[in-house]
Amino acid sequence: MKFMKKNLFKYLLLTVITMGILIFQGCYPENDLTYEQTDVVLTTYNDSVDFSSLNTYYLSDTVYILDEDDEQVPLENQDIIVDNIVSNMTSAGYTRITTEEQGKPDVVILVGAFTSTTTNVGWWYPYYPGWGWGGYPGWGWGGWGGYYPGGYYPGYPYVSSYTTGTVVWDMANPDDYDIIKGDTVARVYWNCGIQGVLSGGSSDSRIIKGINQAFAQSPQIKINK
Repeated sequence: MKFMKKNLFKYLLLTVITMGILIFQGCYPENDLTYEQTDVVLTTYNDSVDFSSLNTYYLSDTVYILDEDDEQVPLENQDIIVDNIVSNMTSAGYTRITTEEQGKPDVVILVGAFTSTTTNVGWWYPYYPGWGWGGYPGWGWGGWGGYYPGGYYPGYPYVSSYTTGTVVWDMANPDDYDIIKGDTVARVYWNCGIQGVLSGGSSDSRIIKGINQAFAQSPQIKINK
């Protein structure tokens, strides 16, 4: 399958995130714990990126469910996720771009959620027409691609599994890319995963707490230090 240049975004949680989740799961005692006590927030960033050079970003109002059936279904409580990411990005010094007339943003933030335990092997490019850049062709960035064959990317192994109720998001720049096996692959600047916040009770407050924690433990991305 062929894809247009710059249409591909690498939607990934790095292996360190997955391994961290697995380690935390392995450490849970068998006694009763609340859902909130088992929530895990893991982040990683690309230390070669000069975040101080960034100012603007694009974030869709829609958070899609990324389960294996690939249905294009928006998440029920997506507004809480989007609003709190926007609030934290503003506090970090960024300006959100919502229309083409505002100019081309420096980075895109792509958000998804897993409502069931999902296992994937290889490199994954979820494709959801209308999600991401499809609505703004003037920027020259297309939508999501499909699947990238193979499990290789220098320095960035692929995540193999996501736990029920996990929210994930990536910050990437479509103009900062590598050519891998003939495909254009955008570099990811920042990754976040909040395990389990969509399962159990009080999910809204746990989502807010998890997003706030993801930003709190990622001071490297702040541009208003």
